[in-house]
Amino acid sequence: MIFCLRSRRRQVFLMKLINGIRKKRTMTAFVALIICANPFLCAGWTNWFSKPVVIMDPTERVIYQSADAKDIINDFQKDKNKAEEKYDNNRYVIYGVVSSKNITNKIIYISGTKDDKDSIACETMNDDNSETIKNLSVGDRVKVFGNIFSDFLGSGVNVYIDSIVKIEKNAPTPADTIYSFKNGSFEDRTRMKKRKIEGSDFSFYIPHEMEAVEHDIAREGLGTLNGYQYRLNELDKKANAEQLFVCYFDKETMVGPNDRKDNKAIEEAMIRDIWKKDDIEKFPLTTRKAYYGKEYTYYQDTFEKDLGIDIYQTELAFTEEENGIILFLYIYKDKPLNINDVMLTMRFAGEK
Repeated sequence: MIFCLRSRRRQVFLMKLINGIRKKRTMTAFVALIICANPFLCAGWTNWFSKPVVIMDPTERVIYQSADAKDIINDFQKDKNKAEEKYDNNRYVIYGVVSSKNITNKIIYISGTKDDKDSIACETMNDDNSETIKNLSVGDRVKVFGNIFSDFLGSGVNVYIDSIVKIEKNAPTPADTIYSFKNGSFEDRTRMKKRKIEGSDFSFYIPHEMEAVEHDIAREGLGTLNGYQYRLNELDKKANAEQLFVCYFDKETMVGPNDRKDNKAIEEAMIRDIWKKDDIEKFPLTTRKAYYGKEYTYYQDTFEKDLGIDIYQTELAFTEEENGIILFLYIYKDKPLNINDVMLTMRFAGEK
Protein backbone atom coordinates (compact mmCIF):
# COMPACT_ATOMS: atom_id res chain seq x y z
CA MET A 1 0.00 0.00 0.00
CA ILE A 2 1.02 3.63 -0.39
CA PHE A 3 1.37 5.45 2.91
CA CYS A 4 2.73 8.94 3.43
CA LEU A 5 3.86 8.75 7.08
CA ARG A 6 7.65 8.83 6.72
CA SER A 7 9.88 9.52 9.72
CA ARG A 8 12.85 11.88 9.41
CA ARG A 9 15.48 12.63 12.05
CA ARG A 10 13.28 11.19 14.80
CA GLN A 11 15.73 11.40 17.66
CA VAL A 12 16.86 14.94 16.85
CA PHE A 13 13.26 16.11 16.61
CA LEU A 14 12.38 14.31 19.84
CA MET A 15 15.07 16.07 21.83
CA LYS A 16 14.06 19.46 20.44
CA LEU A 17 10.45 18.77 21.26
CA ILE A 18 11.34 17.77 24.82
CA ASN A 19 13.36 20.94 25.26
CA GLY A 20 10.34 23.00 24.30
CA ILE A 21 11.55 24.32 20.94
CA ARG A 22 8.46 25.38 18.96
CA LYS A 23 9.18 24.91 15.28
CA LYS A 24 6.81 23.90 12.50
CA ARG A 25 7.21 20.25 11.50
CA THR A 26 5.59 18.01 8.98
CA MET A 27 2.67 15.82 9.99
CA THR A 28 4.94 12.89 9.22
CA ALA A 29 7.44 13.79 11.92
CA PHE A 30 4.88 14.58 14.54
CA VAL A 31 2.79 11.44 14.09
CA ALA A 32 5.86 9.40 14.84
CA LEU A 33 6.35 11.25 18.11
CA ILE A 34 2.89 12.33 19.20
CA ILE A 35 3.00 10.33 22.40
CA CYS A 36 6.32 11.91 23.32
CA ALA A 37 4.94 15.44 23.51
CA ASN A 38 5.94 15.52 27.18
CA PRO A 39 9.28 14.41 28.66
CA PHE A 40 7.87 11.77 31.01
CA LEU A 41 6.23 9.90 28.11
CA CYS A 42 9.45 9.19 26.20
CA ALA A 43 10.83 5.71 26.63
CA GLY A 44 11.49 2.38 25.01
CA TRP A 45 8.49 0.27 23.98
CA THR A 46 7.73 -3.33 24.85
CA ASN A 47 4.50 -5.27 24.42
CA TRP A 48 3.56 -6.79 27.78
CA PHE A 49 -0.18 -7.28 27.17
CA SER A 50 -1.07 -10.98 27.05
CA LYS A 51 -4.85 -10.87 26.55
CA PRO A 52 -7.33 -8.43 25.04
CA VAL A 53 -8.53 -6.67 28.18
CA VAL A 54 -9.70 -3.46 26.56
CA ILE A 55 -9.80 -0.32 28.72
CA MET A 56 -11.69 1.95 26.29
CA ASP A 57 -14.41 -0.67 25.85
CA PRO A 58 -17.90 0.73 25.12
CA THR A 59 -19.46 -2.70 25.66
CA GLU A 60 -18.23 -2.75 29.27
CA ARG A 61 -18.10 0.94 30.19
CA VAL A 62 -21.64 1.74 29.08
CA ILE A 63 -23.07 5.26 29.30
CA TYR A 64 -26.80 5.44 30.08
CA GLN A 65 -29.17 8.25 29.15
CA SER A 66 -31.73 9.20 31.80
CA ALA A 67 -35.44 8.53 31.22
CA ASP A 68 -38.65 8.26 33.24
CA ALA A 69 -40.68 5.04 33.03
CA LYS A 70 -43.90 6.97 32.44
CA ASP A 71 -42.40 8.96 29.54
CA ILE A 72 -41.13 5.79 27.84
CA ILE A 73 -44.53 4.09 28.15
CA ASN A 74 -46.27 7.17 26.74
CA ASP A 75 -43.84 7.37 23.82
CA PHE A 76 -44.53 3.77 22.79
CA GLN A 77 -48.27 4.15 23.18
CA LYS A 78 -48.39 7.30 21.06
CA ASP A 79 -46.19 6.10 18.18
CA LYS A 80 -44.40 2.77 18.44
CA ASN A 81 -42.28 3.25 15.31
CA LYS A 82 -41.09 6.67 16.37
CA ALA A 83 -40.36 5.40 19.88
CA GLU A 84 -38.32 2.50 18.52
CA GLU A 85 -36.24 4.96 16.49
CA LYS A 86 -35.62 7.00 19.63
CA TYR A 87 -34.70 4.17 21.99
CA ASP A 88 -32.98 1.68 19.70
CA ASN A 89 -29.16 1.46 19.76
CA ASN A 90 -28.96 3.25 23.07
CA ARG A 91 -28.78 2.41 26.75
CA TYR A 92 -30.97 4.00 29.39
CA VAL A 93 -31.19 4.39 33.14
CA ILE A 94 -34.93 4.31 33.77
CA TYR A 95 -36.45 5.85 36.89
CA GLY A 96 -39.72 4.39 38.13
CA VAL A 97 -41.70 2.66 40.87
CA VAL A 98 -42.04 -1.10 41.38
CA SER A 99 -45.61 -2.09 40.46
CA SER A 100 -45.14 -5.88 40.68
CA LYS A 101 -42.62 -8.70 40.26
CA ASN A 102 -42.73 -12.41 39.48
CA ILE A 103 -42.01 -15.18 41.95
CA THR A 104 -38.67 -16.10 40.36
CA ASN A 105 -37.28 -12.59 40.92
CA LYS A 106 -36.19 -12.60 37.28
CA ILE A 107 -38.79 -10.07 36.10
CA ILE A 108 -39.85 -6.84 37.76
CA TYR A 109 -42.40 -4.33 36.50
CA ILE A 110 -41.89 -0.59 36.90
CA SER A 111 -44.14 2.34 36.09
CA GLY A 112 -44.63 6.01 36.89
CA THR A 113 -46.52 5.13 40.11
CA LYS A 114 -47.39 1.80 41.71
CA ASP A 115 -51.03 2.26 40.71
CA ASP A 116 -50.44 2.92 37.01
CA LYS A 117 -52.11 0.45 34.69
CA ASP A 118 -49.21 0.18 32.25
CA SER A 119 -45.66 -0.78 33.14
CA ILE A 120 -42.28 -1.79 31.75
CA ALA A 121 -41.21 -5.42 32.12
CA CYS A 122 -37.57 -5.58 33.22
CA GLU A 123 -35.85 -8.95 32.82
CA THR A 124 -32.60 -10.37 34.15
CA MET A 125 -30.66 -13.63 34.23
CA ASN A 126 -28.07 -12.23 36.61
CA ASP A 127 -28.06 -13.60 40.17
CA ASP A 128 -27.00 -10.29 41.73
CA ASN A 129 -29.86 -8.47 40.02
CA SER A 130 -32.27 -11.22 41.11
CA GLU A 131 -31.13 -10.81 44.70
CA THR A 132 -31.79 -7.07 44.49
CA ILE A 133 -35.26 -7.70 43.04
CA LYS A 134 -35.97 -10.21 45.81
CA ASN A 135 -35.44 -7.46 48.41
CA LEU A 136 -37.64 -4.91 46.63
CA SER A 137 -41.30 -4.24 47.46
CA VAL A 138 -44.19 -2.78 45.49
CA GLY A 139 -43.97 1.01 45.75
CA ASP A 140 -40.17 1.13 46.02
CA ARG A 141 -38.52 3.66 43.72
CA VAL A 142 -35.71 2.28 41.58
CA LYS A 143 -33.43 3.09 38.70
CA VAL A 144 -32.87 0.37 36.12
CA PHE A 145 -29.83 0.40 33.86
CA GLY A 146 -30.41 -1.53 30.66
CA ASN A 147 -31.36 -1.99 27.04
CA ILE A 148 -34.92 -1.16 25.94
CA PHE A 149 -36.78 -3.25 23.38
CA SER A 150 -40.44 -3.42 22.40
CA ASP A 151 -42.92 -6.28 22.09
CA PHE A 152 -42.96 -7.72 18.59
CA LEU A 153 -46.78 -7.76 18.38
CA GLY A 154 -47.98 -5.18 20.91
CA SER A 155 -46.98 -1.75 22.17
CA GLY A 156 -45.48 -3.05 25.41
CA VAL A 157 -41.96 -2.15 26.51
CA ASN A 158 -39.28 -4.46 27.90
CA VAL A 159 -35.81 -3.94 29.32
CA TYR A 160 -32.85 -6.26 29.64
CA ILE A 161 -31.41 -5.30 33.03
CA ASP A 162 -27.71 -4.51 33.39
CA SER A 163 -28.15 -3.29 36.95
CA ILE A 164 -30.98 -2.25 39.28
CA VAL A 165 -30.68 0.05 42.30
CA LYS A 166 -33.18 1.10 44.95
CA ILE A 167 -33.29 4.87 45.48
CA GLU A 168 -35.09 7.31 47.76
CA LYS A 169 -38.86 7.58 47.20
CA ASN A 170 -38.63 11.30 46.52
CA ALA A 171 -35.56 11.05 44.25
CA PRO A 172 -36.35 13.01 41.07
CA THR A 173 -35.84 11.73 37.54
CA PRO A 174 -32.92 13.62 35.98
CA ALA A 175 -33.35 15.43 32.67
CA ASP A 176 -32.84 13.34 29.55
CA THR A 177 -29.63 15.28 28.93
CA ILE A 178 -27.99 13.54 31.90
CA TYR A 179 -25.81 10.56 30.98
CA SER A 180 -24.67 8.21 33.74
CA PHE A 181 -22.33 5.33 34.48
CA LYS A 182 -23.32 2.48 36.77
CA ASN A 183 -20.81 3.71 39.36
CA GLY A 184 -22.88 6.87 39.85
CA SER A 185 -20.80 9.42 37.94
CA PHE A 186 -22.65 11.45 35.33
CA GLU A 187 -22.38 14.28 32.82
CA ASP A 188 -24.88 16.82 31.53
CA ARG A 189 -24.80 16.62 27.74
CA THR A 190 -25.67 20.32 27.47
CA ARG A 191 -22.47 21.25 29.34
CA MET A 192 -20.14 19.28 27.09
CA LYS A 193 -17.89 21.38 24.86
CA LYS A 194 -17.85 20.94 21.09
CA ARG A 195 -14.56 20.67 19.25
CA LYS A 196 -13.93 20.55 15.52
CA ILE A 197 -10.84 19.14 13.87
CA GLU A 198 -9.49 21.84 11.60
CA GLY A 199 -9.51 20.98 7.92
CA SER A 200 -12.22 18.34 8.26
CA ASP A 201 -15.93 17.95 8.92
CA PHE A 202 -15.22 15.89 12.03
CA SER A 203 -16.33 17.23 15.41
CA PHE A 204 -16.54 15.75 18.89
CA TYR A 205 -17.55 16.72 22.42
CA ILE A 206 -15.62 16.68 25.68
CA PRO A 207 -16.80 16.80 29.31
CA HIS A 208 -16.76 20.44 30.37
CA GLU A 209 -13.96 20.02 32.93
CA MET A 210 -11.56 18.74 30.24
CA GLU A 211 -11.51 22.19 28.67
CA ALA A 212 -9.08 23.29 31.41
CA VAL A 213 -6.49 20.66 30.42
CA GLU A 214 -6.87 20.90 26.64
CA HIS A 215 -4.06 21.58 24.17
CA ASP A 216 -4.51 22.11 20.45
CA ILE A 217 -1.61 20.19 18.95
CA ALA A 218 -1.07 22.30 15.83
CA ARG A 219 -1.92 25.74 17.21
CA GLU A 220 0.28 25.36 20.28
CA GLY A 221 3.27 24.27 18.25
CA LEU A 222 3.32 20.70 19.54
CA GLY A 223 3.22 19.50 15.95
CA THR A 224 1.29 19.99 12.75
CA LEU A 225 -1.10 17.09 13.20
CA ASN A 226 -4.75 18.06 13.54
CA GLY A 227 -5.99 17.00 16.95
CA TYR A 228 -6.06 17.65 20.67
CA GLN A 229 -4.17 16.53 23.75
CA TYR A 230 -5.87 16.31 27.17
CA ARG A 231 -3.63 16.10 30.24
CA LEU A 232 -6.09 14.24 32.42
CA ASN A 233 -3.66 13.86 35.30
CA GLU A 234 -4.16 17.59 35.91
CA LEU A 235 -7.85 16.89 36.66
CA ASP A 236 -7.04 14.31 39.30
CA LYS A 237 -3.80 14.75 41.21
CA LYS A 238 -3.81 11.05 42.02
CA ALA A 239 -3.37 10.26 38.34
CA ASN A 240 0.14 9.90 37.00
CA ALA A 241 0.90 10.72 33.37
CA GLU A 242 -2.70 10.13 32.31
CA GLN A 243 -3.43 11.61 28.89
CA LEU A 244 -5.84 11.36 25.98
CA PHE A 245 -5.12 12.29 22.38
CA VAL A 246 -7.91 12.71 19.82
CA CYS A 247 -6.58 12.92 16.27
CA TYR A 248 -8.05 12.88 12.78
CA PHE A 249 -6.33 11.38 9.73
CA ASP A 250 -7.64 12.27 6.29
CA LYS A 251 -7.39 9.12 4.17
CA GLU A 252 -7.43 11.08 0.92
CA THR A 253 -4.14 12.80 1.77
CA MET A 254 -2.51 9.77 3.38
CA VAL A 255 -2.91 6.97 0.86
CA GLY A 256 -3.37 6.25 -2.80
CA PRO A 257 -6.84 5.88 -4.36
CA ASN A 258 -6.62 2.08 -4.38
CA ASP A 259 -5.78 1.84 -0.69
CA ARG A 260 -8.47 4.01 0.91
CA LYS A 261 -10.76 1.14 1.77
CA ASP A 262 -8.04 -0.85 3.52
CA ASN A 263 -8.38 0.64 7.02
CA LYS A 264 -6.47 -2.17 8.71
CA ALA A 265 -3.38 -1.57 6.57
CA ILE A 266 -3.59 2.17 7.17
CA GLU A 267 -3.92 1.71 10.94
CA GLU A 268 -1.05 -0.78 11.04
CA ALA A 269 1.18 1.70 9.24
CA MET A 270 0.21 4.42 11.70
CA ILE A 271 1.11 2.15 14.63
CA ARG A 272 4.46 1.25 13.07
CA ASP A 273 5.26 4.91 12.68
CA ILE A 274 4.21 5.87 16.21
CA TRP A 275 6.06 2.99 17.89
CA LYS A 276 8.83 2.62 15.34
CA LYS A 277 8.02 -1.09 14.90
CA ASP A 278 8.68 -3.10 11.77
CA ASP A 279 6.45 -5.96 12.90
CA ILE A 280 3.11 -5.93 14.71
CA GLU A 281 2.25 -9.29 16.24
CA LYS A 282 -1.39 -8.70 17.12
CA PHE A 283 -3.39 -6.08 15.30
CA PRO A 284 -6.11 -5.58 15.74
CA LEU A 285 -5.86 -6.91 19.26
CA THR A 286 -9.64 -7.05 19.16
CA THR A 287 -12.64 -5.19 17.81
CA ARG A 288 -15.68 -3.84 19.64
CA LYS A 289 -19.05 -2.81 18.22
CA ALA A 290 -20.62 -0.14 20.41
CA TYR A 291 -24.36 0.02 21.10
CA TYR A 292 -24.39 3.48 19.47
CA GLY A 293 -23.20 2.10 16.14
CA LYS A 294 -19.45 2.80 16.08
CA GLU A 295 -16.94 0.00 15.59
CA TYR A 296 -13.47 0.25 17.08
CA THR A 297 -10.24 -1.64 16.45
CA TYR A 298 -7.68 -1.72 19.26
CA TYR A 299 -3.96 -1.94 19.79
CA GLN A 300 -2.16 -1.91 23.15
CA ASP A 301 1.41 -1.52 24.27
CA THR A 302 3.47 -0.81 27.37
CA PHE A 303 6.51 1.39 27.73
CA GLU A 304 8.92 1.88 30.56
CA LYS A 305 11.14 4.65 31.83
CA ASP A 306 14.09 4.71 34.23
CA LEU A 307 15.06 1.04 33.83
CA GLY A 308 11.54 -0.22 34.41
CA ILE A 309 10.78 1.83 37.53
CA ASP A 310 8.00 3.72 35.73
CA ILE A 311 5.73 1.64 33.52
CA TYR A 312 2.97 3.19 31.44
CA GLN A 313 0.08 1.50 29.68
CA THR A 314 -1.19 2.76 26.34
CA GLU A 315 -4.19 1.89 24.25
CA LEU A 316 -5.19 3.00 20.76
CA ALA A 317 -8.73 2.81 19.42
CA PHE A 318 -9.40 3.48 15.75
CA THR A 319 -12.79 4.18 14.19
CA GLU A 320 -13.79 5.37 10.75
CA GLU A 321 -15.53 8.71 10.25
CA GLU A 322 -16.61 9.77 6.76
CA ASN A 323 -13.36 10.13 4.75
CA GLY A 324 -11.02 9.81 7.67
CA ILE A 325 -9.86 7.69 10.58
CA ILE A 326 -10.20 8.84 14.18
CA LEU A 327 -7.54 7.83 16.66
CA PHE A 328 -8.09 7.83 20.42
CA LEU A 329 -4.77 7.33 22.17
CA TYR A 330 -4.99 6.81 25.94
CA ILE A 331 -1.97 6.74 28.24
CA TYR A 332 -2.07 5.97 31.95
CA LYS A 333 -0.05 4.52 34.79
CA ASP A 334 -1.32 2.00 37.36
CA LYS A 335 -5.05 2.78 37.04
CA PRO A 336 -7.16 4.59 34.43
CA LEU A 337 -8.58 7.06 36.94
CA ASN A 338 -10.27 9.36 34.40
CA ILE A 339 -11.55 6.66 32.06
CA ASN A 340 -15.15 7.94 32.30
CA ASP A 341 -14.11 11.22 30.67
CA VAL A 342 -12.44 9.22 27.91
CA MET A 343 -15.56 7.13 27.30
CA LEU A 344 -17.78 10.22 27.16
CA THR A 345 -15.46 11.75 24.57
CA MET A 346 -15.64 8.59 22.45
CA ARG A 347 -19.41 8.29 22.86
CA PHE A 348 -20.18 11.69 21.32
CA ALA A 349 -17.41 11.80 18.72
CA GLY A 350 -18.75 12.48 15.26
CA GLU A 351 -21.94 14.19 16.39
CA LYS A 352 -22.66 17.55 14.79
